[in-house]
Amino acid sequence: MSLDPLSKYPLLPKLVEEFQTEQLELCFSLENADRVLYHRITLPENASDEKPHIFDYLVSCWIKAQDAIAKIMEFSKQDPQILSLATQRKGIVESLKMLVINYSGLVLNAEMADLFPLPSKFHGLGAGYLAQKMLPPNLPDEVPIGFLHEFITRFANDGLDDILRGVMKSLSAFMRQQNITTQVQGAFRALSYIVSLKPLANLV
Repeated sequence: MSLDPLSKYPLLPKLVEEFQTEQLELCFSLENADRVLYHRITLPENASDEKPHIFDYLVSCWIKAQDAIAKIMEFSKQDPQILSLATQRKGIVESLKMLVINYSGLVLNAEMADLFPLPSKFHGLGAGYLAQKMLPPNLPDEVPIGFLHEFITRFANDGLDDILRGVMKSLSAFMRQQNITTQVQGAFRALSYIVSLKPLANLV
């Protein structure tokens, strides 16, 4: 993401315009992180057929944040004198991770589909897209278990049952299309994975 038209990263033109109108410095900070991420995942070009689902982009952001935290803490072990600074930086990245988790739930909400441009092949999937990610060979490489645990914790009392309903509906539809000679075992593995996560098992 960038606010610089000359940058190689995706430009956020509407956010640049907002910052200029508000006479704000064109730079990223924790204070404007919410606005930055919102403008990134609502770019019109996200609807191009060659683009991935926004959920995948958010998962990749989470993975990068996890890697950053690991590097921060490893660096602090090498130099205990910077432990306080490392803890502060870790807290900042954790805040960004939570922001990513929040938006991950929103982009899977079918009622908010109009807010987030997506390639046509993903239209109408809603939380069903998460079901697709649970079918082999996606897990655990594309959606880390750590991400799912944080996702479940965040939405446990805030719509997780609706998300799971969409997931189960899609898995059931997938299984109805299979027979004993096709990939029905993949769906069973996905269901086994779901019930292995206690908060989800309680809802199944």
